[in-house]
Amino acid sequence: MTTPVRWDPWDELAGVERQIERVFREAFGSLQRLAPVLPTRPREWAPACDVLTRGEDLVIRFELPGVDPEKEVEIAVEDGMLLVRGERRFEDEERGEDYLRREVARGTFERAISLPEGVKPDDITATYRDGILEVVVPKAAALPERKTVPVKVAG
Repeated sequence: MTTPVRWDPWDELAGVERQIERVFREAFGSLQRLAPVLPTRPREWAPACDVLTRGEDLVIRFELPGVDPEKEVEIAVEDGMLLVRGERRFEDEERGEDYLRREVARGTFERAISLPEGVKPDDITATYRDGILEVVVPKAAALPERKTVPVKVAG
């Protein structure tokens, strides 16, 4: 007859965690040695966006410093959505023996803002100044009259 042994799943998870940590330590060590020769990939990013009202207009502002709005930004209205797509590109660079560190996110982005019914796409305007793209949707902020819904008590 065998003696029952109490099984603790947390012990097994702790063992798996130790194995994963070991694998990551080994991987990071090798990746750090290879860092100067690894290609850099653009990261996806989403620019900060404010949505506000100005009178009856809906105003959407995007932080897009370092983006050429005429070449790298597309604004469209599709299926009741305002779509803003673009790319912040990597600049050409020379690599030498010195260390390079990049913290500014670069890559493609796409933001979609739901528009109220009745918006006329031809009336939408966009301006770019000091790294801020401002899109104005005229008369889109007018909200319908407030309506209260009575609660019926059953029974």
